[in-house]
Amino acid sequence: MRYFSIIMDSTTDITKKEQVSVILRYCTFDETGPTLVTNESFIGFFEIVDRSAKGYEALILDVLKGLNLSFAMCRGQGYDGASVMSGAHKGLQANLLKLNQHALYVHCAAHKLNLVITDGVKSRTSMSDFFDTIQSKILRSFSVLSKKLQSIEITLDECVIMWQNGIETLESLKRNICGINEEAKELARKWGVPEGFPSVRKIKKSRFHDGLGIDTARKTALTEEGLFEKEFLPVIENVICQMKTRFESTHCIYELFGFLTPSKILNLNETELSEMVVRFCQKIVRT
Repeated sequence: MRYFSIIMDSTTDITKKEQVSVILRYCTFDETGPTLVTNESFIGFFEIVDRSAKGYEALILDVLKGLNLSFAMCRGQGYDGASVMSGAHKGLQANLLKLNQHALYVHCAAHKLNLVITDGVKSRTSMSDFFDTIQSKILRSFSVLSKKLQSIEITLDECVIMWQNGIETLESLKRNICGINEEAKELARKWGVPEGFPSVRKIKKSRFHDGLGIDTARKTALTEEGLFEKEFLPVIENVICQMKTRFESTHCIYELFGFLTPSKILNLNETELSEMVVRFCQKIVRT
């Protein structure tokens, strides 16, 4: 094994101690022919006391030293999205990149998609009241996407395509909001459901010069424009923004490795292939 990637995660055991699992991923040639085989070796659980980026960095380097492996040969890092791990300036991946610029950080695509959806809904607290409806109806396609992203057979090319299709689906949803509203009204008429929006009450506290407070209620009408402009559209826009931001690093990986997929490499001319190979070697191969 010459080159390898590190996969690491942490959890608290039954004794409340923080345990870190370390896995190495590497490729070997099949004994029966020139076929590359991807291997994952579980190295073990390691207790960690200092849970800062520096603490995790020291643990990784100690583990590799014990295996007689040089971190200079590492070509990938795989952790969760916690700031101590993924921080662009002081996170673990940033610290290790300073030691070895070829050790590229990759965050799990399925995990990023989950963060996109949860953060998108959190952008409007009122949306949590009917999140089940949004999750089961509007975001159903993303549930399928999440399962596909976790498939062992998925390629980097397919990952990027599905991510781009997800953004296009949301953009289309945003553009066709009027049509969706009309469909909802049609269903309401069909099922005998009132189309109007019920009034809601908000509590307003009135104060007088003598300091006494009286709680009064006033009616506030919930309009269609208010529902879509203040609730629906902000969530959709937030999810689209999260999709673009969180998957930017995946696209950077694709720009570097994408040409190696069969569907791409067979359609490149000699000049294009040469340029991509040179760029790949400059980034990955040790100088």
